[in-house]
Amino acid sequence: MGRPDSDDLTIEPVSLEHQAAALRLLLAGGGSEAATADGESADLISADLLQRNVQRICRGAREGRISLAGLFEAAAAKHRLGVVWSQLQPGRSAILWTPQFESAAKPEEMELAATRLIERALAFAATQDVRLVQSVVAEPVSREAKLLEAAGLQHAAVLDYLFWQATDVNAAPIKSDHSLVVTSYEPACDRVRLEHVLAATFEGTQDCPLLSGVRQPGEMLDGYAAAGESGTRYWHFLVYEGVDVGCLLLADQPRDEEFELVYVGLAPAWRGRGLGREAVRHAQRLTRAAGRARLVLAVDTANEPAQRMYAGLGFIHWQRRSVMLKVLDK
Repeated sequence: MGRPDSDDLTIEPVSLEHQAAALRLLLAGGGSEAATADGESADLISADLLQRNVQRICRGAREGRISLAGLFEAAAAKHRLGVVWSQLQPGRSAILWTPQFESAAKPEEMELAATRLIERALAFAATQDVRLVQSVVAEPVSREAKLLEAAGLQHAAVLDYLFWQATDVNAAPIKSDHSLVVTSYEPACDRVRLEHVLAATFEGTQDCPLLSGVRQPGEMLDGYAAAGESGTRYWHFLVYEGVDVGCLLLADQPRDEEFELVYVGLAPAWRGRGLGREAVRHAQRLTRAAGRARLVLAVDTANEPAQRMYAGLGFIHWQRRSVMLKVLDK
């Protein structure tokens, strides 16, 4: 059988009654994504995790917190071949979930359908005032990565996902040995202040430097606020000798029994003094005080100082992923 005629292939939004099945196919395709930070086998938990994630997304869609408008399916002869999702995010961004296919789909069908699905997902994002589209792939050299490259996405960084086990009964108390002051963020009056601090921490950053300047600080904060269920509750300024030197932004993920270190950064003049280490220690204390099982984060593999710091603070490597992105407007 030859390559299917493009006229026989349709790309359409997934209907409401088929959204759960489409999401199940999409999420199941990322089998390695089902691995957990506590080291459980993905093979043992993937079915349960898959079902819970599908239910969580559908519930979010019903409540208006998650948009499934960017969920598309490719079909030929009225049979679904595969699906893609351009998941809209706050802060003028979107996550592009790479196309996943039904087991009955033939290789020659998947090749054309994948290209068309990605094109449709990017076109949809462009109509939604999205500036930055990001996608995460397991390997920088893979079929998915090549498809994304052909659609104009470029490799931005390779991230290590790390976790710190807060429930380790043998862990020593986390003591402060620094004069860093950590103060809470107040949404009603601190927004402009935090935007200025955040912009300063981006200068000379070694974490995903390709992202620097793509979005405004306010847009970045909108995205960070949506990372967990706690909004800005666990956001903090880092103050040293009376000066704002950086920020620490955490998100509570109670369903997963974890805190996420969404962002920590220091202005250039204050790096290399142990302030970042003390900020992360504060995050560890908060994680343990909240009764969460772990603290998770992602760090650029090229950021060697941060890698050393996290290793010294007891973080353990969980998995590695490659981040690709495309800026939709200049």
